[in-house]
Amino acid sequence: MKTQRYNAKRRNKADGYTMSYNHLSLQERHYINTSLKKGMSLSQIARDFERSQSTISREVNRNKDKHKLVKLTAEITKKIDKYLRREWGPEQIVGRLASDGIIKLDHETVYQYILADKKAGGDLYTHLRHQGKTYRKHYGTVWYTE
Repeated sequence: MKTQRYNAKRRNKADGYTMSYNHLSLQERHYINTSLKKGMSLSQIARDFERSQSTISREVNRNKDKHKLVKLTAEITKKIDKYLRREWGPEQIVGRLASDGIIKLDHETVYQYILADKKAGGDLYTHLRHQGKTYRKHYGTVWYTE
C-alpha cells in the first residue's frame, strides 16, 4: 500500500547532521487500526507499508487505550460508599480495593462516581476532605508572633 508520507528532518546539533524520517499519515493509522481488527499481523501490515515492523509496533503501543471502561457493580459502589463515609480519600479507597484483590480502579473513577451521585442529589461529596475545593495559596499573609 503506497500512501503519502510526511517527511521531517531532525537536526543533531552536536554532530551537525540531519536525520530524515517519515511520519505515519492519518490514512496509514486508519489502515493499521482496521487491519488489526481483521486479525492481520504486525509484520504483514509492515510489509504492506514497506515499513519496519518496529514502526508499526511502536504506533500500536503508543495508541493503546490505557484506561479501560470499568462498570462499577453494586458490591463495589457499596464498598466505595462505606469508605467515603469513613472520610477516606478516593486514592485511599482505590488502594484498599486493589490490595484486597477486589478491583483495580483509577482514583478518577471514584471521583466520577461521587460527581454522578452529587448530580443525582446524593451527599457523598460532603465526605470528601476538600469537597472539590482546590488549595489556594495566601500570598502576602504575615504571621506576627510577639
